[in-house]
Amino acid sequence: MTAIDSYSHDVSGEKEFGFAQAIKVGDTIYVSGQLSHDEQGNFLYPGDFNAQLKQSYANFEKVLAHYGATRNQVVSETQFIVDLPR
Repeated sequence: MTAIDSYSHDVSGEKEFGFAQAIKVGDTIYVSGQLSHDEQGNFLYPGDFNAQLKQSYANFEKVLAHYGATRNQVVSETQFIVDLPR
């Protein structure tokens, strides 16, 4: 049987809706979409695309660090961007 390990930021909504930021199955880590929120789950930097991106990647790196991984080990990434500034 393959071990499954899930990780959450422990912010509002995760436990209530059964949401995990990442799930590790065997040697593969599947990370959910990361947002620009702080440790309490408050969304940060409305209207500041660059700051939101920086915070989202900080949250992403936090998830990876939980598993002892880094962004250098990421094989594939998909980004969804809404209202990109012009």
